[in-house]
Amino acid sequence: MIKEFRRNVGDGTEDDLETLDDLDLKNTKTLLIVNDHTRSTPTAKVISKIAEKIDFRNILVLFATGIHRSPTEDEANRILSANLKWMAHDSKNSHFVKYGETSYSTPVEINHAVEKFPQVVVIGSVEPHYFAGYTGGRKSLLPGVASYKAIKNNHRMAMDENARALKLSGNPVAEDMQEFAEIVTSKINIISVQLVHSCGRIIGCAFGDIFESFEKMIPLAEEIYTVDIPKKFSCCVAKVEPPYSRNFYQATKALESAVMFTQEGGKILLVADCSEGLGEGRFTEILMGKEFEDYEVGDHKAYRIKRIMEKYEIFVESSLPKKLLEKMGFRVAEERKFLEKCDDVCIIHDAVNLFPKNKK
Repeated sequence: MIKEFRRNVGDGTEDDLETLDDLDLKNTKTLLIVNDHTRSTPTAKVISKIAEKIDFRNILVLFATGIHRSPTEDEANRILSANLKWMAHDSKNSHFVKYGETSYSTPVEINHAVEKFPQVVVIGSVEPHYFAGYTGGRKSLLPGVASYKAIKNNHRMAMDENARALKLSGNPVAEDMQEFAEIVTSKINIISVQLVHSCGRIIGCAFGDIFESFEKMIPLAEEIYTVDIPKKFSCCVAKVEPPYSRNFYQATKALESAVMFTQEGGKILLVADCSEGLGEGRFTEILMGKEFEDYEVGDHKAYRIKRIMEKYEIFVESSLPKKLLEKMGFRVAEERKFLEKCDDVCIIHDAVNLFPKNKK
């Protein structure tokens, strides 16, 4: 038996952007904080609405890269679809302002550009996130435009058992992000635009306070990105879609979803092309058995994967070399042959973003 799961595409065929007609923006110097090339947020559609209120010459775009590399010119043009001035955040080399620290000892260090503009607008999208609960809202600030030191302290907590998808209360990563954003917004007035989208179409949109707009989109995100499952399966195929399929570091996020569909001791096939190779972090070395005394951002992913591999048999279909994958502890398989050996299997499409519904 094969059971396939896909995200809900939502109702209608048009983008839900009418809400933004009431967005009160001044035609003044504006910093626009947007997601980078590792996210599929339909940023350009929001910018087209903002253009009705603000002259493009007054806008500087800051890509909230966190620890990711800067987008290329082509990637930036695709994201913005407009001739806008832009810069990429650099968590190690940007200039920062500090507003204290959270109760989790995370320094509230943020790109100094937020202080240089009379108007700051954040554009984000809300989806499940494997250790922060959800993307969107406060996540544009931490890790988006925060210092490496802040990101490191926050992401260290990703190894906590309560740091998981769909969970905010009691999740130390999410609670720290919330505190970080509360401190920043007590100093800087930030206008937030939060979206829920599916298959390139905007399903819902909220704007205003960064916390209220984020919280308003969570029920809709759950509707789009979670599914009812009748049971857990003995085998699972986790298909990864762009942009997460570009590298192995991003693609392995799908394993966090797959285990929620799979019986303990079961088999999981991760399908991702990984055309850009392994990606960020030293997680490859950790998976190969190397131990580090210190923590660096990205290490949590390797330790979480190792924890998964203790309970599940993980296979990979990608463009990565077979020997490299085997050194990390994975087995290599083709989807067709994998399915031939399974009689109780589910296939998850867009596996990074799709999760079983929370049981109330």
